[in-house]
Amino acid sequence: MREVGISCKCGKVNGAINLLSPRNFTHLKCRCRSCRAFARLSGHGQSHIDPDGFVDLVQTLPATMDIKQGLAELRTVVLTQKGPLRWYASCCDTPLWLTLGKPKPPFVSILAENIDDKEVLGPVRYYAFCDDLPKNERPQPNGAWGGMNLVGRVITRTLRAMITGKLKANPFFDESGRVLAKRSDMTKAQKAALFDQA
Repeated sequence: MREVGISCKCGKVNGAINLLSPRNFTHLKCRCRSCRAFARLSGHGQSHIDPDGFVDLVQTLPATMDIKQGLAELRTVVLTQKGPLRWYASCCDTPLWLTLGKPKPPFVSILAENIDDKEVLGPVRYYAFCDDLPKNERPQPNGAWGGMNLVGRVITRTLRAMITGKLKANPFFDESGRVLAKRSDMTKAQKAALFDQA
């Protein structure tokens, strides 16, 4: 099992991801406004957004993650009414990852910019939310078929975790399902400002 480091910009929040093989994670890029808005949280968002407007992400199971330091620095924010929890480091406002609002189904999507060794991620397997680009400029794979493959990989990982007993391991929630981070007090105006740049 290969351990890859992950940290915020200042290093107060750090941990590791255990990547056994490519089937344990999915390397994707997302171009939705919410991901781009979140990437701009720190004010240095361009480092998280590539020239084509995509945010580089790694989808995996929470059980693969270990938060070693900085749990008290973690904050969550919900940018849209039914959006996921987006986690960031309050010490330096580095956007880190997103999860669902509850521990099940187990899911985490990590901003790849914060991963020490990106070479282990391999090729991008899916480009999400690029329908606003001209058809001949949309990177492949994208669209419905690519999305079905993405969902299939998530389901397969979840089933494998059930079989191996790793489904319950989740560093983001306690045993009662309570989020292990404070909710951000970001105002509506501050959230709107992030979307204005996205």
